Amino acid sequence: MKPYNTNLPPHLRALKQEIEGYAREYGLDFFETIFEVIDADDLNEVAAYGGFPTRYPHWQFGQSYEELRKSYDYGLSKIYELVINNDPCYAYLMRSNHDVDQKLVMAHVYGHCLAPETRVETEEGTKLITEVQVGDRLLTHSGKYRRVRVCARRPFQGRIYCVKLAGSTEVVRITGEHPVYALRCYTPRQRSIRPFSLYLKGWKPAKDIKAGDRLVSGHVPALVDSGRWDSPNFRQVFGKSLDQVRVEWGESLDEDLFPLVAAVETEDYDGFVYNFSVEEDESYTLAAGFVVHNCDFFKNNAYFAHTNRKMMDEMANHGARVRRYVEKYGEDEVEAFMDRCMSIDDLIDIHSTAIKRRDEGSRYDFKEQEEEDVKLTRFKSKNYMDDYINPREALKREEEERKKQREHTERSFPEQPEKDVLLFLIRYAPLKPWQRDVLEIIRDEAYYFAPQGQTKIMNEGWASYWHSTIMTQKALKPSEVIDFADHHSGTMATYGARLNPYKLGIELLRDIEFRWNTGRFGKEYEECDDLEKKRKWDKQLGLGRQKIFEVRRVHNDITFIDTFLTPEFCLQHKMLSYAWQEQMGTYVIESRDFQKIKQRLLFSLTNFGRPWIYVVDGNFRNRGELLLRHDHNGIDLRQDWAAEVLTNLQVIWSRPVHLQTVVDNKPTLLSYDGSEHSTKPLGEADDPRRSTPPKTK
Repeated sequence: MKPYNTNLPPHLRALKQEIEGYAREYGLDFFETIFEVIDADDLNEVAAYGGFPTRYPHWQFGQSYEELRKSYDYGLSKIYELVINNDPCYAYLMRSNHDVDQKLVMAHVYGHCLAPETRVETEEGTKLITEVQVGDRLLTHSGKYRRVRVCARRPFQGRIYCVKLAGSTEVVRITGEHPVYALRCYTPRQRSIRPFSLYLKGWKPAKDIKAGDRLVSGHVPALVDSGRWDSPNFRQVFGKSLDQVRVEWGESLDEDLFPLVAAVETEDYDGFVYNFSVEEDESYTLAAGFVVHNCDFFKNNAYFAHTNRKMMDEMANHGARVRRYVEKYGEDEVEAFMDRCMSIDDLIDIHSTAIKRRDEGSRYDFKEQEEEDVKLTRFKSKNYMDDYINPREALKREEEERKKQREHTERSFPEQPEKDVLLFLIRYAPLKPWQRDVLEIIRDEAYYFAPQGQTKIMNEGWASYWHSTIMTQKALKPSEVIDFADHHSGTMATYGARLNPYKLGIELLRDIEFRWNTGRFGKEYEECDDLEKKRKWDKQLGLGRQKIFEVRRVHNDITFIDTFLTPEFCLQHKMLSYAWQEQMGTYVIESRDFQKIKQRLLFSLTNFGRPWIYVVDGNFRNRGELLLRHDHNGIDLRQDWAAEVLTNLQVIWSRPVHLQTVVDNKPTLLSYDGSEHSTKPLGEADDPRRSTPPKTK
């Protein structure tokens, strides 16, 4: 049977262009987004695969599909949006949804413009902005021609800015939020034989452009040598990423490269405005001679910076490799091994992408080993006093002790506890080549999904903030208000002890925006003792939108909550701390104290609420056994789950596996030798790296 068409129909393409235009107008910066329209059954299938229909086959995905399908058929749940972190970004729409639902999903996924008579510079010459098509190549701020990925058009009604350049009769009409590439003069204080001025190249909104400003042409990078200014003061004030143009005394700026703004006026406008998404540089040059930019969570958050942006292709590659192994070694054997690997896929080091855990040693770095006597502790003395100051017996004991330590280090690996258990197994476990490859596939996908777990509250809160902003301020029709309110409230609903990341994220972002708009932060506000004054506090700073963009860029859920959760926020939203009570068999209110609430919330977010497990020794008891350690944080491991994990680890390691943990406030060693599980209390004198087996009766 021929598959149905998943492309957007004409009315949804128009909605996509409209919503995308609104998103870019607010300054959101995102990868090209490809929307596909599919039926509910197919959407449940894609969701079961984690959003990747090209993923490898496994019974777990079938189980997830059945759960999603039945929940949808019985009216218990419905998938409104499914978006994949990729470049380009993929998002799926349910065919049966109403237009208001599709608009809401598009606004949630996305998360400035020029008048139609504007001309732009293309590789084929200047064109009207209305004539530019996908695939055309526009001149960007880097001096290169880049391909147009998306042509966006949206209705605009309001004030538009008219920019006129010196020596030109052409007037550019542009919306106020649209970034323009401009110069800013900076005169260094350092003395110089030849005085000079330093001009910084950077983006500024069109509404901030004034007569006398210098703008930047797209031809500048090819003709002007841009560098970095090395003054520490300059770096501190302006940052390291700003280009500079140095002009010596007696020289002047080239009018063709840096056109002068003669006048800026405003007028009312009611009509369509246009914008483009351009590959790599996301900018384009107007025929008038200056460059503009088309300025989200996946692309800009620091914790996604190291993820694979071509994961859709990588997942297809993983699926092909697993299917090849299934054909060669049999479905039962491959799937049984994958079951064991997937049971430990969270034993990774989620911070390893940002923290250097080990020195990068070169295989060609041959250093002569230092003599042991050079390392021994010797005190300076006269020759005739040397036997008294540096007794030979003491030096010999020290030499023997260091020899034992060296042998111990050689015998015990890793030298430091290793948090990335999967990497340790890939390197040292006695696996077949296909098994090692499967384990690497599981690990790669675990690292891809890890940032989504680290930023669930922020990610969903950010998307919800923008879908509500775009819908209520731009895209919503009067006839759609009730449907939107119904669906939005369902997404934001919170009940019982359930934490809704959508609700917590959006409300905390709104609170940050309000606080930074009114100036309710900093030492002066914190030290104010007048409650009435604090209640009416409003410095009218207007920094809220800028602040939430900064928060979006640098924080994850833990730092987000730790930094911005306040007692006032908890009181306003009636946040409480819950705890399980055995006698009643239910959750009860534990505390209304802010610190307790914050502690509970942060605890549930740390490592996604899962235990920290480290590899301590790969040669435990000098018998090639594997020793792990549980970083106990007050909650004991579930014994049945721990036993299953040890079983799977033992099969992969092929030798006995041990786990140090705490059970009922007592240090305990859980072990599995391949045939039976055992539990042994540990005393303070027990050495987890001892080199001889314990004596048994």
